[in-house]
Amino acid sequence: MRNKRYIRALALALALCLLLCGCGARVITEDRVQDGLPLLDPEDGVDKDISVELYYRLTGEAYLVPITRNVSVRANERAETAIVRTLLEGVPQQSLSANVSAVFPAGTNIVDVSLDSGILYVTLSAEFLDDSIVESARQAGSLFGSAEVALRRAEEEMYLARRLGVYSLVNTLTGYVDGKMRVQILVDTEGTGKGTRLAVGTLGLESPEGAASELIEPLDFDPNVVTSPARTVGCMLSRMQSGEYEMAYVLFMEAAVDGVQKPTYANFETEMLSLGKVTGYQITGWTEDNDGTATVTVTLDFTSATGKAAHIENAQIFLKREGDLHKIGYGSFKSILEAA
Repeated sequence: MRNKRYIRALALALALCLLLCGCGARVITEDRVQDGLPLLDPEDGVDKDISVELYYRLTGEAYLVPITRNVSVRANERAETAIVRTLLEGVPQQSLSANVSAVFPAGTNIVDVSLDSGILYVTLSAEFLDDSIVESARQAGSLFGSAEVALRRAEEEMYLARRLGVYSLVNTLTGYVDGKMRVQILVDTEGTGKGTRLAVGTLGLESPEGAASELIEPLDFDPNVVTSPARTVGCMLSRMQSGEYEMAYVLFMEAAVDGVQKPTYANFETEMLSLGKVTGYQITGWTEDNDGTATVTVTLDFTSATGKAAHIENAQIFLKREGDLHKIGYGSFKSILEAA
């Protein structure tokens, strides 16, 4: 009897060993299969801040200004999604906010952000195609008679705003990943959650020469829409030539240059009118130094308040970085006009 009990106990022990060995083998096999799975990001599920160069519109102009700011990435949110969300929220609260503006119509939202084969697909809500500025101009025209010029300007502004919105996203996102990615802009025109590729003209863009389609393609960083000292001076001179002194005024430095302080706007307009009028200009070159200063060389056509015409060559306009933007020294510009 004792021998039978001993044999049964031994058989049970052997069966248990075989069972444990089988489980052990199965665990090892599963671990080996999972070796090929991607490693988890230790920061997944954790809020974090990233430093990003965001692009906003130089107020009233056709250029974008890069502004380096911290972007808060929410838990389990793509960094690219956080960047787009921050751009859609508008201009950051800062001292430079008077010089830069939001580039997206109010109410524009993110529908989707996804990455596939080196292309980041950004789908915006239909509010991005807001055309209220054109409708307002059209309604004003119906009330007050012909408004062809106002309507044309409204359309130009609408398409300019859309183009700057596109490149605000493209330049910000491609800059964040160091240019190793292209951005495809889509719009959810029907509110279905599905993005649509639109014609480039609808977005204020021009179709590249030889393009096989009129639909927007993935885009790279475009430096031509980014402001520079030369472009800032060009904007100022263009506004001066057209008599839009208020638009020119905000492009001048607050700090004194050559002992001359920027006056109040009312005094600025009075001083400029007392000197004369810019009738033409050409930017011939510019340099930028590491200390945040820059010099733009221009040729000016100028008519004094007494009617004397002057052609000024190789005039040098001084700029200095204030915040995120190079701004023009009022004293250096005023002295050029005084010497004409």
